[in-house]
Amino acid sequence: MVLHNFSIHINSDCSLLVQFEEEPNLKLTEFIHSFIASIPQLNLQGYTESVAAYQSVLLIFDPLNWNYQASIQQLEQWLNKFEPSKFNAPKTIKIPVCYDSRVAKDLTAFCEVKNISIKELIALHTKPSYRVEMLGFLPGFLYLSGLNKKISLPRKPVPDVKIPAGSVAIGGNQTGIYPIESPGGWHIIGKTPISLFSANHKQPAIASPLDFIQFDAISYDEYLDYVD
Repeated sequence: MVLHNFSIHINSDCSLLVQFEEEPNLKLTEFIHSFIASIPQLNLQGYTESVAAYQSVLLIFDPLNWNYQASIQQLEQWLNKFEPSKFNAPKTIKIPVCYDSRVAKDLTAFCEVKNISIKELIALHTKPSYRVEMLGFLPGFLYLSGLNKKISLPRKPVPDVKIPAGSVAIGGNQTGIYPIESPGGWHIIGKTPISLFSANHKQPAIASPLDFIQFDAISYDEYLDYVD
């Protein structure tokens, strides 16, 4: 899979944005992460790190040691011939979630807006295996695809100032989990008692792009057992 429909733009005084024209899809996600893994082979002058998104890659450089024209030329030549490598079989990570208004402040209102019961919401939310498309917004925040359209809901017009760590949420056609306390505009429908991010671990986040997440509903009492 060689992608010729791409463009490279100067994003700031220390970064380039590689933009792909295809709509988000699994092949593009695999291509993006394979491309990122290959970048060290290019020995780009001043290159420090990359950040993946659904249709783009942000490349960050040391502004004091960077020739942006040479970097753009190298990247264009590389991408015009690049073939992604095959990935190892992705992991499936099961995450316990308590769907209870005592730990999920938007649960009742969400179900009222969608005209479904909490039981129906739990069934619809726990059925899919969600693909980790990317990590971002917060350290360890997993953007997950595969949400049933019946429970999609646009983000809140006014974000909340404080959302507790572990909050499971829906925003638009995506679901995700807040790994740390943060402001946010997604609808909180549940909470997991387990830690999703530890900066001291070799792999800080609980999952990597292309892994799968499976939510497992637990009761409020079971949630308390985890916490205690």
